[in-house]
Amino acid sequence: MAGIFGNLNENQVLQILCYLAPADAISITQTSKNDMFAPKKALMEGYFEHCTRRIFGLNKLEGADGGTVRTAANGYPTVAAAATVTSWYEAFQSWHQALGEVSATCARTALHGSAGSLPSWSSRWIAAWRRIKTWLKRQPNARGIHESLRSEASDVSYLEKQGALKSVVDCWRLVDGQDLPLDPQVAPMVRSLPPLADGDEWSHGLFGGYQCYDHEICNVFLPLEAAKNITQHFAAMLKDRVPDMEETVLANKMVFGMSF
Repeated sequence: MAGIFGNLNENQVLQILCYLAPADAISITQTSKNDMFAPKKALMEGYFEHCTRRIFGLNKLEGADGGTVRTAANGYPTVAAAATVTSWYEAFQSWHQALGEVSATCARTALHGSAGSLPSWSSRWIAAWRRIKTWLKRQPNARGIHESLRSEASDVSYLEKQGALKSVVDCWRLVDGQDLPLDPQVAPMVRSLPPLADGDEWSHGLFGGYQCYDHEICNVFLPLEAAKNITQHFAAMLKDRVPDMEETVLANKMVFGMSF
């Protein structure tokens, strides 16, 4: 250590290490054999604790959801117990793998960005989307739903400007709704999704629905752009109908789902 970092104390060395991308730190951890060139184990633990807390928002040492979704006898999905981790390095690897199963793009960003300026994702949403996607892939009748899920939203600034909670923003930052047609009367309001045509599959909405006589209802998880457009459209309609309505009534409202 002294040969590289001189007389710096461990805290100062850790601050320097935190400018490394996680991919570089992992490479150092896996390939460094000479103690003179390899940071001490405790320092690397400090680095991975910093990264894991920063990127995944953890407040304690824990691994990601095991991701093993099983179907019980009653047909409902159950989740296997999470794997035990004994170090922050293992925790980082666990959550990074889980993130990759939800969004390969986000996983690459988490691995190769500078640790000092990395974006963050909610571990709760990572675990939730991982369970949802894993279960959908394993159900023959739900593959259409899985295939309709879009990749992460590229721009969530609209939600951030509206003061949306991070727990809301992080949902779209991992999965940007569904790529499905909507009711022909609604599609023009949304502008970013096509209208439902004769012969199109209507039953792939993530939030489910029902069929009653000649009514077929299924609720789609809207992409962020579509959610923004339909929210603004309905807000304008309500303001026209209720001119004296206070601005605060609609300030924190967001349409996130729409039925066929």
